[in-house]
Amino acid sequence: MAKQQRKEAEARRRDLQRFITARKIKVAPWAKAAGVSEGTIRNFLTKRSATLTQATVDALVAAIGVPAAVIFPSTEKSQARKGGAAAPTFMAEGRGGFGAKDLPIIALAKAGGGQRSNRTHTARLTERPEYLARVKTAYASEIHDAAMSPAFERGWLIYVDPTETAKAGDNVVATLTDGSSAVRRLVRKSKGAVTLRQFNPRKDSEAKAASLASLHVIAGVRYRK
Repeated sequence: MAKQQRKEAEARRRDLQRFITARKIKVAPWAKAAGVSEGTIRNFLTKRSATLTQATVDALVAAIGVPAAVIFPSTEKSQARKGGAAAPTFMAEGRGGFGAKDLPIIALAKAGGGQRSNRTHTARLTERPEYLARVKTAYASEIHDAAMSPAFERGWLIYVDPTETAKAGDNVVATLTDGSSAVRRLVRKSKGAVTLRQFNPRKDSEAKAASLASLHVIAGVRYRK
């Protein structure tokens, strides 16, 4: 391995350890959500593995919903200074400007422990990401609580694709027939019910199919400090 590669790998190792410690991340569930082995992460942290592949980095970023620059600030900033592209992820990472400013921001107000969607009035519009260019029913919503931290933090803007079919492992906006909506992780679903997970504190809840109005897939997120 070249000297520069070793330097970048060490910086990435330090960044990853700091992120895990600061956010109190549990490695096993994070690895499972990303579709990688727990050993892959732990071996890298303990220097049993020299590098963490870009594919693994992308999977970890997508699984937790946090921009790569937040998890790996040293290497991401280094790439930016060199004029290189940041690691591709499914999120907008706060840059915006992907398209026309015509995507409605649907207000989510706290109600009954969740968030109530107010679709009677759209106060604001935001830039439309490329991946939602042809999705006429797409919308954005702002996170107002810490129930899904560290995947989604207060002030972040989520991009929602109602046309996608939600599957286990997806982050979703779950709306009940009473009008209340909550941002959650879909754990499993059947004909009779769905199991939804919040992260902070970690808790699973079941919603009967009869009480569930919709499950809209969160296609991306714009990080805001």
